[in-house]
Amino acid sequence: AIGAAAQNPAASIAAALDSADPAPLAPLVSALALGIGEKNNADAAAKLVIALASKPASADPLKRSILDTLGKSLKDAPAMTPELSSALAKLLASGASGSALPLAAKWDKTGALKGEVARLTGALLSGVANAAADDTTRLAAAQSLIGLRSSDATILPTVVKQLAAPGTPGFKRALIAALGETDDASVGAALSAAYSKLPADVQPAAFDAVLKRADWALAFLDAVKAKTVDVTTLGPTTAARLRTHPDKTVAARANEMLNELNPMAKAKKDAIAKLMPVVEGKGDIAKGKAAFTAACAICHKFGDVGVDLGPTLTGMGSHGASELLSAIVDPNAEVDPSFAAWNLETKDGQFFAGIIAAENPASITLKSLAGVQEVKTAAIKSRANTGRSLMPEGFEGLGGETLRDIIAYMQSVDGGRFRTLDLRDAFTATTALGLYADQNTKSDSFIFTKTGTVNVGGIPFNIVPPDKLPRNIIVLKGGPTPAVVGKTMPQRVEVKVGGFKANRLHFLGGVTGWGFQNNGDTSDVMKVTIHTTQGQREGMTFKNGVEFSDYYNRVDVPGSKFAEGVVKNHQMRWFSKALALGAVEIDRITLESLDGSAVPTLVAITAELADPNAKPLQSGTGVPPVNPKNSAGTAEPLFKPQFSDPVPQPPATAKGPRVLLVGGGSSHDFVKFFGAADKATLTPTVGWVDFTQNLNGIAPILKDIDVLVLSANQ
Repeated sequence: AIGAAAQNPAASIAAALDSADPAPLAPLVSALALGIGEKNNADAAAKLVIALASKPASADPLKRSILDTLGKSLKDAPAMTPELSSALAKLLASGASGSALPLAAKWDKTGALKGEVARLTGALLSGVANAAADDTTRLAAAQSLIGLRSSDATILPTVVKQLAAPGTPGFKRALIAALGETDDASVGAALSAAYSKLPADVQPAAFDAVLKRADWALAFLDAVKAKTVDVTTLGPTTAARLRTHPDKTVAARANEMLNELNPMAKAKKDAIAKLMPVVEGKGDIAKGKAAFTAACAICHKFGDVGVDLGPTLTGMGSHGASELLSAIVDPNAEVDPSFAAWNLETKDGQFFAGIIAAENPASITLKSLAGVQEVKTAAIKSRANTGRSLMPEGFEGLGGETLRDIIAYMQSVDGGRFRTLDLRDAFTATTALGLYADQNTKSDSFIFTKTGTVNVGGIPFNIVPPDKLPRNIIVLKGGPTPAVVGKTMPQRVEVKVGGFKANRLHFLGGVTGWGFQNNGDTSDVMKVTIHTTQGQREGMTFKNGVEFSDYYNRVDVPGSKFAEGVVKNHQMRWFSKALALGAVEIDRITLESLDGSAVPTLVAITAELADPNAKPLQSGTGVPPVNPKNSAGTAEPLFKPQFSDPVPQPPATAKGPRVLLVGGGSSHDFVKFFGAADKATLTPTVGWVDFTQNLNGIAPILKDIDVLVLSANQ
């Protein structure tokens, strides 16, 4: 519908506004208006504004949405005509005046509307500064003023001042979101300067905003360096997001600066690196259980052992030793927001600290080692989120052998068959934003029903929440046009596995943007290559309509299963693949998209552990040895047929010498080269070359063929 209406967007929007009930058409209207702006179609914008002026007041909400969209997205001003000037004047006098104002200020080169623009601007400045006004009125004024910032240099500072002025946290968060939609370099510096003065529950919104643009993030780091922002108040999660910023310049500068200002972070990394070789050894499970009970069970529930204070550790044994060691030694590197410690001060001078277990308008319930404490809301003087875990630091003091035993115990309980893979370095996107067409289209993403270790079909998968890491999902390059966000994603990522022995991989995802919707498309979507510690390789190719289908609605395909209850919206799928190599030590896995119209997406990968005593198959190429018959005439145990294609037979009508080409396909497509008939390139004879047909009747001179030479035309 959008594609058809976009052929004449102004007329289509005008027709939508004539509907008796235009509200349900808002998504269509917004998409069309955005298309006009993104294509910088000034003529269509002028026609649309003229059409809007003639619509009744009942359509004012949609008018405001359309005008706001044009104000943000249209770069060039259309030629001012008497008709357009009259339309703008009418809109300035309507209920959509605030949204029409930025366009009038930018488009009115003759000054015909100057007086009305000045009057409305003054009213908006008074409105945004009026602390007695409701949040909706103040925010609408602020949004209109932000659109006017290019015409008056004093406007933006006035709007930013409202962050430090009286106002509700909700208003300030909404104002920050509105400022964050601009591309103005000065906004990053303004938000950074205001950061320390913001209430604690507003600071995360400001930080999220400055991370959206590299120049804003650099401005924030400038504020940290100038000590306008106190680095000790950032918290580990905030610092981690700076260190892992998608822009390499920001990440490098953040790491250098934070290491200098916070040397403890570097010390933790050094401690983990020193302990890792010891921890990866074989542990004593009995000793590990005793150490866990003494050091960990006082706060954590693990199966039926322990106390339910910190995060439940049941299922964590499926994680690798490196992940578990990092979580133990550096508990503040990643803190689940629901388990962050809060500090409360009451009006009579008492202090309380703990995790907020429950909260209502009358009281706050805190959990800590001191027990459960209830604090009356009316008695609270201040509250602050530390951003830190209640878990104490210093567990590296237990020593490498004790930590190794604790990890061995945890893995023996619920990690015996599986190991969840650490995808942190492979994640490319966040589910907090849109994944496929546009990052601002947040409906094109996933809302997980639960995160952490989640059991799907008997397989434990580690689902990372979007507020834990800056990126928490793998989205690889693809999409129908260069303009979509999917085309900006990496085409290839690598997952470090660590060398444990496995014989099967389980994938949670199996969905794509612009994917299979029962439309017959079975094109290749993603290639996976397994690299072993012995130098072997094995490739897998996954297809649309087989393992993958479109994310938006449930579309079942034969190669994967619907993951019931994993997401609240859209669909998630999972599938498993056995390794043809058998039980091998996996060093790393590469994931690569085919960069087609589909955008492959994965959430988690879990390896199924093989018998630790099993020997890997020996093969320098990564292809299982092909020895179908032994001396007894029976199939060798190691031989695993990979294909069911029948041997092509010569056409019944063929005459003269015939040749069956065995091999074919690409020299780099080993699966096809060694196992399948290349039906596509040898049709219609399906594998057989009929020399009578193909050599134009010269078959008689070939009746005594001794050698046939095939040459490739390069």
